[in-house]
Amino acid sequence: MNHMYSKKQSYIIGFSSFFLSLLGMIAIVKTYYVIKNATVYGVETTKSDSIFWLFKPLYLLLGTTKTAFDVWEFFILTMLFLGSIIFFIKKGKDTRLIAFAFSVILISNLVSVPSFIIYIIRSILKIGGGVKLHYFVFINAVLSLVYVVLSFYILKTIKKAKTLEAATTETGTTIKDTPKGQRFFHFIIDTLIMLLVFFPLLMIILDASSKSHFLKVFLKNEFALLAFIFILRMIYYPFFEIVFGSTPAKFLTESRVINYLAKHPSGSNIFQRTLCRSIPFNPVSFLWKTGWHDSLSNTHVVKEKRTGFKASYLLLVLLVFIPYIAFYYFGDKMIENYETKKENKLTQDFIYSFNANSIQNINSDQAYVLRDLGYHDYEVVILKVEKVNGSEVICKKIIQPKTYTASFLSVREAYRQQKDTAQTYILDKKDFLNAAPKNLNEMDDLLRNAVDFFKNGKRYEISNIYTLSSPILEEPNFWSEDEFRRTSIGIIFRNYGKSGKIVSVKNLGGEVKWTDHFPVEIKNPETDGNIYLKAENLKPNEGFSVEILVEDSLKHRQLYRVDRKSNPYTRFNIYQLK
Repeated sequence: MNHMYSKKQSYIIGFSSFFLSLLGMIAIVKTYYVIKNATVYGVETTKSDSIFWLFKPLYLLLGTTKTAFDVWEFFILTMLFLGSIIFFIKKGKDTRLIAFAFSVILISNLVSVPSFIIYIIRSILKIGGGVKLHYFVFINAVLSLVYVVLSFYILKTIKKAKTLEAATTETGTTIKDTPKGQRFFHFIIDTLIMLLVFFPLLMIILDASSKSHFLKVFLKNEFALLAFIFILRMIYYPFFEIVFGSTPAKFLTESRVINYLAKHPSGSNIFQRTLCRSIPFNPVSFLWKTGWHDSLSNTHVVKEKRTGFKASYLLLVLLVFIPYIAFYYFGDKMIENYETKKENKLTQDFIYSFNANSIQNINSDQAYVLRDLGYHDYEVVILKVEKVNGSEVICKKIIQPKTYTASFLSVREAYRQQKDTAQTYILDKKDFLNAAPKNLNEMDDLLRNAVDFFKNGKRYEISNIYTLSSPILEEPNFWSEDEFRRTSIGIIFRNYGKSGKIVSVKNLGGEVKWTDHFPVEIKNPETDGNIYLKAENLKPNEGFSVEILVEDSLKHRQLYRVDRKSNPYTRFNIYQLK
């Protein structure tokens, strides 16, 4: 390869970077699907699934993750993969991405050591009820040790081959300082790496605090976070700057810490330098002159001789990942908002269509639930249609007191109890059309469609329309059906109305193969209100849309639409169209 490294060193650096990055990315993707299948679709994990956790070279965490896919781990390993490609292309001359990634792998695996120790101690002493000591823990600890040794060797080899960038003039030789912009970049990147690496350890401390009165009191103190950051700095910076002369961010920009003699600083200089980092406004002090943690510790941050691409080019590569990371943290909310608006619009369209069709075909089997737009009374008013003569609609007024909403079952029961005593009204069909809402989101009474049905000054709109002799299909909300809904079996309904049958299912989106022989019986809810439609080719995360034709005992037909959505979570949307 290059005279900077021996053939053996070049092979170890290049091929270790290439294969370890691929191994890590495969493990991350596989564990993502294992967790997703377990948490979303109820698929039990097997022992073979745990093997993929063993080979993960990184364990990074920043706050509560939204998904099982750790974007930061994948990001670091992608940089390692790109670094290995650049290393081969440049024949060993550029190692910045490799050094950066291996520095993160090194500190990540070193920080994981306390986790293994705590786990083993809790298992042996049976603390917290005891934790089963699995042999995977020891394999994982051994692999972490391998990653530590490999990372240390590669970083030491890379650093040994580096020389300082010096300019010789008539007045002498000067060493080039690292530009201020890159210094600020160091602060941002190193702070992020610290949080990513040490946050899992903080989680362990917080877990331990539940059993320690002292830690409980301390962590409630406002200075606890400052103390934690101070401790992190006193571990992170001295470790890297004493052992290698560079932190992960400095590896990335080919920078190094030296003393005033252009030599490697002593341990006391580095600790003094690290203590000065806690001075307020120190991170931006170097923007005006020499940084306080530099001047007070007699140290300098200088550039190493560049052997590959310009640092600015590599920083541009990082900008490619910024939109992706931003989308990872904020994109799902944007998608969810978009999907919610789209579903709300679709729901409104279906409701308008159902209302218009029901009123157009108004009949004596219908009950119209009204909403008082003025909220004068704490009650629901129901118009039960008794007879239709042309444009005249003869109804009975049913009152359901002490409620703002009414379900199908409550409407049916209220009508059963009041039908002989309820007051009768003769209404115009146009009143029903005018009371059908045209805007479900606008709560201003003046902009809503409403009708004074009873000539008493109260304006009502239609909130629900029920056909009392028909099945009423909705998605059940019971834990017993949760596994069915999450897996690939098909659709589950709950019937809240009368008995009937599903005549047919028509695919609108997706080629789902339904295995039932139609018609499928819909039983009375008092007998068995659950209806299952099974499919043989439906995947757990596959969406579809179908139309379901239902027929009641009087041969009246209703049309339902079912949409299965997989983002941001698996769910069924059930709409009655006619």
